[in-house]
Amino acid sequence: MKRFFKYFLWFIILYVLVDIFSYYTIVTTYVDKPVAVNYSYPQVEIYESKATATNGYLKGKITNNTELPLVDQYLKVNLYSKKGNVLGTKYVKINELQPGESQEFNVTYNNDLVDHVETSIVPQSAISNADPNDFIMDLKANNKTSWFLWFSALMMILAAM
Repeated sequence: MKRFFKYFLWFIILYVLVDIFSYYTIVTTYVDKPVAVNYSYPQVEIYESKATATNGYLKGKITNNTELPLVDQYLKVNLYSKKGNVLGTKYVKINELQPGESQEFNVTYNNDLVDHVETSIVPQSAISNADPNDFIMDLKANNKTSWFLWFSALMMILAAM
């Protein structure tokens, strides 16, 4: 019984250490990515744009700095590779914003090797043939990096035994 308890305790300690190691490894792999906002009406402010080799996210705020309400508009986020190829597109629905109102937004994506991001505002009529998956924000649970880290952690545990 002592042997079982000893192995169980080692398993718990290794599990916690691997969990902490995995978290900090994933967090430190995120690097800043440049975002191009080539317009000023409405005002789009990007707080944070980070990505790993396999996924990333954008956080920001849209402010209606015009005299007219924004109706049926979308924020279009294009993801580009180093060579300028479009790797993916995401759309964020802009709620009806009266002059002076703001809306926060988050965009998450699972695209490999994103180099930079460009945003634009498009009307609803311009996205009639868009892929329905472009409106769904990707989950971090689908992050390929975390599966690699879990596999590596399992190999380290097996090697330690």
